[in-house]
Amino acid sequence: MIRYDGQRSIGGNPILRQYELEDIASLLLHKFGYRPKKSLAVDAEAFAHFLSLKTTVGYIDESPFSLCALALEPQTLRLPLGTYTLDAGEVVIEQGIIDRCDGRLYRYALMHAAAHLYLHDTQDSGAQYSFDLKETQSSRHFICDIGDLLDIFEDERMDGRLEREGQADNFAQCLLMPKNPFKLAANAYMKEAGINRAQLVDGEREFCCRRLSETFEVPEFAVLLRLKKLLYI
Repeated sequence: MIRYDGQRSIGGNPILRQYELEDIASLLLHKFGYRPKKSLAVDAEAFAHFLSLKTTVGYIDESPFSLCALALEPQTLRLPLGTYTLDAGEVVIEQGIIDRCDGRLYRYALMHAAAHLYLHDTQDSGAQYSFDLKETQSSRHFICDIGDLLDIFEDERMDGRLEREGQADNFAQCLLMPKNPFKLAANAYMKEAGINRAQLVDGEREFCCRRLSETFEVPEFAVLLRLKKLLYI
């Protein structure tokens, strides 16, 4: 298992600046074998396997924003639409994503779960651990959605998410849209369309998001967040 083993806060969250997160993502992708000259889209399923993330698919919640549920230790998770007995490092991807044939969101769900596994799989001093692992769920799990990611311009600081969810989102975006290849692609599309980055208007922003979403095979909301993080918008 490859996981983050650096400095952590009292709450168990990694203490990382943005450039450190970018560097870690770049290093992991290099070890995985990602080579942007072959394809800009990262193979999310292969990368999840590289991090020893085990995957299954099932219904979690009726919400259209439901993403995944991840266990960090063996336990039985009782979710709104099903009960799942999971091993450590096993994720349930929302079946609704498959039903909608949303391959880009499926890839994002995998990388979001992989980000949790890499960054947050550490012993939490405040956790209540399972005793009968077939009957009891512990606190060492994540149930994730994307509901508050879709209105990112409502809050310019983007700090509405819980810290660990925000970290997983950020890291997943660094992995799916590596900084240098992403900036090269964004700059190329803007040049091709005669777009002035300093004066990006709504229609131009939508054009860039659509092209980058197609290139990196990610949802457009993730592209918007990445553009914002890299100070394009």
